[in-house]
Amino acid sequence: MTQHANRARRPARSIAVFLLLAAAIYAALLAAWPMAGGVYARGFRATGNYLFGSMGGASVRYRAAAQTIVYADTDVVVRNLRTGDEAARPMSTRYRGYYPAAMLVALAVATPLPWRRRLRALAWGLVVLQALIAWRELMILLEVLSGDNPVATIALSPFWRGALESVSRPLGASTASTFVLPVLVWIAVTFRGRDWARLFGDSDARPRERVTGGHSHGP
Repeated sequence: MTQHANRARRPARSIAVFLLLAAAIYAALLAAWPMAGGVYARGFRATGNYLFGSMGGASVRYRAAAQTIVYADTDVVVRNLRTGDEAARPMSTRYRGYYPAAMLVALAVATPLPWRRRLRALAWGLVVLQALIAWRELMILLEVLSGDNPVATIALSPFWRGALESVSRPLGASTASTFVLPVLVWIAVTFRGRDWARLFGDSDARPRERVTGGHSHGP
């Protein structure tokens, strides 16, 4: 009975340790934003300008925010090259990129797997996450360039317009981009086989040592 109770408590203890460690790492990375935020924001803007500087008959420029707005550190300026019309949208690189990356780092480092597996998952996870962030930015920009506004340069049928909105708007939501994406990426790049059982503390799921010696294992 005691052994059974200990085995029943083991998963809860393992989950609690994992969650506490992940929360501590995440909190430390969030606290580092005042020191790292400026560098990260400049890198985010430089990458956006490199990837999306010219698209669909328009120029796109990521620049430091012209006005001080809570959490908005960047303006995305879209200019219609044919008409000269221009529009700027404020955005937060903290929510668009830094917080998702911080959550992925916290989850990957706290996962109770061998360190080589953790670091490999972290490296691949950051690559995949940055690709998804870039894809999300592309979808949001395409929605702007195909919308009913002065800077629009792309004409889409109602069907394709609706399809684009169905993809870009959920991705643009802060909850989806900040929390859902990094969790999905963490799961995809980290786990294989019976890793879930190891995470939840099932000792029976761990590989058993091969018995060697003079014992016979079969006919």
